[in-house]
Amino acid sequence: MHTFTKLLFSKKIIFSLFVLWICAGLTAQITINENVVTDDLGKTIKTVLYETNLGISGQLSPLVNAAGANQTWDFSDLNYVDSTVIFEELMTIAPNDPYINDPNLAGSTFVWKETVPPVTGGLPDTVFQYRYGTLQGGTWLMKGAVTVADIDGDGTVDNFLQWFSPPSLQVQFPVTFGSEWHDTTSLKQDFMGTVFTSAIMLDSNWVDGWGTLITPTGSAPALRIRDKVIDSVPNAPIVDVSNSLDFQSADGSQSASIVIEDGRAFYRVRTVIGGTTPTLDLPSFSFRLEQNYPNPFSENTTVVFSMEKAEKARLRVVDMKGETCEVLADQLFQAGHQELEWTPNNLPSGMYILEMKVGNMIQHRMLNLQN
Repeated sequence: MHTFTKLLFSKKIIFSLFVLWICAGLTAQITINENVVTDDLGKTIKTVLYETNLGISGQLSPLVNAAGANQTWDFSDLNYVDSTVIFEELMTIAPNDPYINDPNLAGSTFVWKETVPPVTGGLPDTVFQYRYGTLQGGTWLMKGAVTVADIDGDGTVDNFLQWFSPPSLQVQFPVTFGSEWHDTTSLKQDFMGTVFTSAIMLDSNWVDGWGTLITPTGSAPALRIRDKVIDSVPNAPIVDVSNSLDFQSADGSQSASIVIEDGRAFYRVRTVIGGTTPTLDLPSFSFRLEQNYPNPFSENTTVVFSMEKAEKARLRVVDMKGETCEVLADQLFQAGHQELEWTPNNLPSGMYILEMKVGNMIQHRMLNLQN
């Protein structure tokens, strides 16, 4: 799969996890009642996606057929030698302040950023994805996402904006063994200034098993969610049909998947490597990084921010690979409105990221340099 396909395939898998809510307790029926994305905040996650030539009739067969209660799903003994790594990512998820004021995303109560640095077998450049959602009646309603990366592989950084229409059936939580839900979601996208409805996603999910998930990093109680997704472009035939089995540990630390798509079989192992224990509290910022002006700019631009109290702040400009281009300031600032002038020094045209860090909190804005 080329870069764009791999990105969408990866993000589709991640998006499917938004309907899963997880807790640490284990009973005869595991109950999912905490949002996975929130549970991952502040953590580093490694995901490896394999395309296997063994098929579902080989080593994957016991995992596919093991539905029902008191199952054991062992991914630790799969023959990785006979499989091909087609996607590998090391992802960090952290709360972040919005950098875009699109009206379709207005009213979002929480924003988080996923950062996927380039790794062997994965995307060639760093991917930043900002996700926007609201918490309604104990359920996260996703409003949209902004992906910043070279998603079409042409060597130019793109901003890819997605708006999610509300699902036709909102999932009711908590979810237990035997639960079933279906929804239809339209995805509107703005790519390089062109707005179009890219797909209508018909998603059916049901929990068909519970037991123990075993991966190379350990074992944990888990639910198995069977998921079938049909994506269709308006006024066109069905373009993609995928079936997957998602194995989710009750504490959110591990998961695995088996995906059958276009006659091919994939399996995926996802583990939490480290990080802090998150909560549902919204991030509290004592500062605000505004959008620079002018933007786009050629010779210089003004960086604008405000401080609620006197604190040390570090402002730097980084490129799309995450490498520091210039440190604008690293000092104590007094409370109130602040402005800094920045003149790029021999930087090529392109998209850059302005980062402001105060304590352990970070905010970003996009810089568009056009020499």
